[in-house]
Amino acid sequence: MRKLCISMVCVAVMAGSSFAGDSSWIGGKTGDWADAGNWYGGVPGPGDTAILNAGGTATISSDVGTITTTVGMNGGATMVVNMTTGGSLDVTGLYEMGRSSTGNTTFNMDGGSFTAGSMYITSFNSGTNQLTISGGTFAVAGQLSTVAGYTSSGTHTLTVSGDAASISIGSVSMNGGYDIENTLEFDFDSDGISTLGVTGAFTAGNNSLLVIDLANYVYTANQTFTLVDSTALTAFDAGNISVLNAGTLGYIVSQADNNITIEVTTEALTPDTLQVDINSSHGTVPGTQTASGWTGWDPAGATTTIGTADFSALFAADFATDGNVDVNLSTDSDTYSRNYGVANVTGSFSAATPAELWQDLYFHNKAAGAPLTITLDDLQAGAYEFTIYSYMNDLKPADMATTDIFVNEVNSGIDAASYGANLTSIAASYLEANVATVGFTVASDNDTVTISYENQNKSNFGLNGFQLEFRPAGTVIAIQ
Repeated sequence: MRKLCISMVCVAVMAGSSFAGDSSWIGGKTGDWADAGNWYGGVPGPGDTAILNAGGTATISSDVGTITTTVGMNGGATMVVNMTTGGSLDVTGLYEMGRSSTGNTTFNMDGGSFTAGSMYITSFNSGTNQLTISGGTFAVAGQLSTVAGYTSSGTHTLTVSGDAASISIGSVSMNGGYDIENTLEFDFDSDGISTLGVTGAFTAGNNSLLVIDLANYVYTANQTFTLVDSTALTAFDAGNISVLNAGTLGYIVSQADNNITIEVTTEALTPDTLQVDINSSHGTVPGTQTASGWTGWDPAGATTTIGTADFSALFAADFATDGNVDVNLSTDSDTYSRNYGVANVTGSFSAATPAELWQDLYFHNKAAGAPLTITLDDLQAGAYEFTIYSYMNDLKPADMATTDIFVNEVNSGIDAASYGANLTSIAASYLEANVATVGFTVASDNDTVTISYENQNKSNFGLNGFQLEFRPAGTVIAIQ
């Protein structure tokens, strides 16, 4: 009889709790965090670990006290924790979201108070983990880390929604692995957005994306919003920043002074730009006109057979260290200028750029594979985009050729292929319009940049003009 009682007690204890100090959410349950009936081991309290790895939905709408730590999803189910107005949870140690290969974890906070010593939004394989803060007070004393382990796919997203939350985090580390995407998203409400306050360092690491959604924002005046306020910022790559649903608004996203900000305006926001239309002054057909708003340049004048070209000019620009960008055009083979006078420009490119830009062809390089090099000097440090407007002559659909573009003797991987894939017939030749843009960074003031164009198949490569845009380091500028 005594042995039977001992056995029954053991069974009861095993059914109620896995280990002393652990409380496990019952798989598939939807209900109140404070309801003991939703837990194996009862509602977790001081010194306890809350195990949230079996799936279900837990709502925190009252003060549920203090726990030591949580264990995240370790199975194939989905676990959702919702914190609403009146809710409060204090985690003295680590709050862990995610963990397994297929489990999905969501933490939604639209009110209340959440504090933790640290927080991991993590995955060791695939899985989706979503932390959304739209209201209340959210505070993590130590590090909030989105970290990927041995994984091939998955997403980790931290979303700040609206302007009603107070957010304070010790440090943020967004560190992905393999194909894991770490996304920091700011979803504006009609009035703006809450600031992600970081008392220490913010680091945007591997595969980190910044998404800014203005769909619900109501514009009333030009404003600048601080998205991230930190003391040490490792910035997002400019190519990993997206601004969605801006409509007719212009914006500047800036990563400077350890902060990330967005300026929203209805005014024209354009990067500092130098636009040069290369003209040919000889001949009787159209082609000497300069495109409206562009600076005209006729390097060789009436000379048609140039030989090896070497021409330089100074162009006024605010982003030049001495007020003028030093531009040099050079070739290492016989070169000549020609004015084709394309009076009637057709194809999709004609709508995208001034017609006058295409009404001449300059610097026809005679030797296939011979580079045409543009050298830029006296530039401020920062990020640049260089766009070339050119023709390729004698191209037929059967023998399409592309031009490799080198930046500082390194192949950019961008080819000056056909723009709009339209052939324009002029005289007996076919002129293929080309537009290609390469980006580069000037690390220090006055560093020299060389941009070379080499076509291995065709010799008849021409230059109509170019555009140089400057953006201060870490800046994304757009006009919708």
